[in-house]
This record gives sequence, structure tokens and C-alpha cells, in this order.
Amino acid sequence: MPSSFVSASIRRLLAVLLTIAIGALPMATPANAAMVPTTDTSNPAHTNADPARTRLAAALARPDLSARLEALGLTADEAARRVAALDDATAIDAADRLDHMPAGAGALGIAVFVFAVLILSDVVGLTRIFPFTRR
Repeated sequence: MPSSFVSASIRRLLAVLLTIAIGALPMATPANAAMVPTTDTSNPAHTNADPARTRLAAALARPDLSARLEALGLTADEAARRVAALDDATAIDAADRLDHMPAGAGALGIAVFVFAVLILSDVVGLTRIFPFTRR
């Protein structure tokens, strides 16, 4: 291939990509500005941070969680110090996520993913695990 063909194809590809990018500009959402009431600014997040830290400390006091943390190399005292050092927004976010996470919720999704990968590898012929994928 001559070098002029390569540079022409690269220029053509660049032109197509730039055309797509410029065409997508009108789809960008404009920024909105609004007045912020003083009630929103005078109510700091730390008013809700103390109960959040209490919920996190209660979760850390559970024996199964403290045993798991110690197995990972984190003592209960160090975990308590880290919870106390969290800023207010992070403590509230962590406590909210802790309340909404059921135990083992991702296990079914992982099992289905592994099963799908094994089925696909059997169909492609990389493995021979499931007899129903063979002809």
C-alpha cells in the first residue's frame, strides 16, 4: 500500500469522526441556573451525619463484619477511627448505601454471568463442560 493511500484513509476516518462529533454537539443539554434559597444553604449536611456515623459504628460492631475486616488486616479500632474521620457527606452516603444493600445480592448475577461464559466457551469449542452444547 502506498503511503498516500494510508494517509488518505486516515484523513477520511478523521473526517467522519469529526463530523459525528460536531453533529452530536446540539444534543448537549444546556446548563440551568437558579436562585438557591437560604434554607438550603443554612442547613448543613452534618445535622444528618451523626445518626449516619452511629449506624456505621453499629454495623462495625457486628461480629461477622469485624471478623471479616480483621481478616483483611483492619482492626476494629482503626475502622472506628476511619468512620470518625469521614466527612459528613461521605458518612451519610455510606450509611444510606449500607441500608440499601442486601447481603449477597450480587451472588446470583455473578453465577449467571459465569454460567453464560461457560456456555459460550462450550459452544465456541474452547471447553467441553456441558454435553447439551455438543452435536
